[in-house]
Amino acid sequence: MSLIGAAGYSGGDISITAGESTDAAYRGGVQITGGANNTAAAYAQAGHVEIKGGAVTSANDYAESGVVHIQGGISSGAGSYGYNISTLTNVSTKWPNGGTVYSGSVVIEGGTSDRDEQAGGDIKIGGGDVTGSFSSGGAVDIIGGNATGQNGGGVNIKGGVGSTDGGGVSLTSGNGTSSGSIFIQVGSSTTGVPGNIVAGAGNLSAGTQDGGNITFDAGDVTAAGTGDGGDITLTAGTSVAGSAGSVILPDQTAPSVTTNKLYSVSGALTWNGIDLTAVNQYTEAFDDSDLTAGVLTVTHSLGRRYNHVTVYDNGAIIIQPDSVTATSTSVTTIDLSSFGTLTGTWNVVVS
Repeated sequence: MSLIGAAGYSGGDISITAGESTDAAYRGGVQITGGANNTAAAYAQAGHVEIKGGAVTSANDYAESGVVHIQGGISSGAGSYGYNISTLTNVSTKWPNGGTVYSGSVVIEGGTSDRDEQAGGDIKIGGGDVTGSFSSGGAVDIIGGNATGQNGGGVNIKGGVGSTDGGGVSLTSGNGTSSGSIFIQVGSSTTGVPGNIVAGAGNLSAGTQDGGNITFDAGDVTAAGTGDGGDITLTAGTSVAGSAGSVILPDQTAPSVTTNKLYSVSGALTWNGIDLTAVNQYTEAFDDSDLTAGVLTVTHSLGRRYNHVTVYDNGAIIIQPDSVTATSTSVTTIDLSSFGTLTGTWNVVVS
């Protein structure tokens, strides 16, 4: 049934309202049910129920199609509740002669567009707002289905594929006196394999761009605050009977730019191009022929300018040089001119 308006007028509305009640009993409900199909034929279908907003069939600019608005009932009494809106598919059964029958899916999909300079429709799922002083806003729970005999249902959140940029996925907690946290936790396991958390940046299949980065950025304290900046903590797991876990930095090829970079090459932990796992000192044996005007020049190449310098004479006794000069990050000069001509082999250790 439809009501068509005359030219220049709106089409007629159709209102379906259940009967009211003047006492404490329930008022009448509204049920719209598709026709049942009781045949045993294969591929039989029951009747569908479709609720659609009106379409704009012309190419008018700035035109809007009709809205479909579904709202639970409002309740205003103390201690009362506004009712829920439930979108459920019916449960399927398994026929005695075998063959699994699947329950239906719930699909919520934004509108599509096939024209330039138009965007597809958005989907917004939001918990209810609260203006009272002692109530919390409504939560949004997205939970995969439970299963008693097989795997539980997964939850997939994925940005859309694009011909230029793909759609992003953003997780942002709410602001407040204390801001909300973002907590990512894998469920526990009894005897099976515990789940992992994998953070993977984007790969590059062609072109000259770099691969995607993974950034952990602790919180800053603004000029108005007096607290410390946030920390980044990496904690390996513990074990009651086995060994504790580790923080693992896999081996790689050294990067072309090493400034402010930490990496492992063949098991050698390297920072700023300096091997941190090596014995970080330099030892050199010398005699009088290595001195120039009583001064010994030691090229240690430790990558730092200021070091501890210890000189041993030919009897393995520590002596005090006339002076030690930190010439550069790789060179130290030692003045031994007051000792005259050196006898035997001496040693110097820079650490």
